[in-house]
Amino acid sequence: MKRCIGCGELKQPSEFREDKRTRHGVSSYCLKCKPVYLDLDKKSQGHKRWYAENRDVIYTSIRDKVIAAVRAHQKANPNKVRTWHSNRRARIRGNGGTITEKEWKDLCDKYDNKCLCCERNDMPLTLDHVIPIDSGGPNVIANAQPLCGSCNSRKGTKTTDYRP
Repeated sequence: MKRCIGCGELKQPSEFREDKRTRHGVSSYCLKCKPVYLDLDKKSQGHKRWYAENRDVIYTSIRDKVIAAVRAHQKANPNKVRTWHSNRRARIRGNGGTITEKEWKDLCDKYDNKCLCCERNDMPLTLDHVIPIDSGGPNVIANAQPLCGSCNSRKGTKTTDYRP
């Protein structure tokens, strides 16, 4: 007796197709279930073919929605995105360390949300590493200082500490 994986019934081996590739020498599906299984397989092949033909249309419609959602998230959470990028850069370089959004906010509050180089507080602050990540500096809050975008760009990869 053998159990059909299609209907789950125990049946005689004579009620199965011969299949020399299997251990028992007969198919896993009985004679009644095999046509149903083949029909389902044809449907899945048809779906795969349809998907391959329409992949570009599906991708572009989903792509626009995903890009819009990502941009909305980035606009709503600029500090979170900034810290995520600096943590990712450090992970890729293998320098170690992470800076959380709370640590970054606390550091900015410590210096009254001012750029340590030009002392302006009307510009958004960027996280600057005293010893740059590219030069092997760790991505920890002890190696960070808040600078405005123009001062951070001017500093570049130099090792300059503006902290008092």
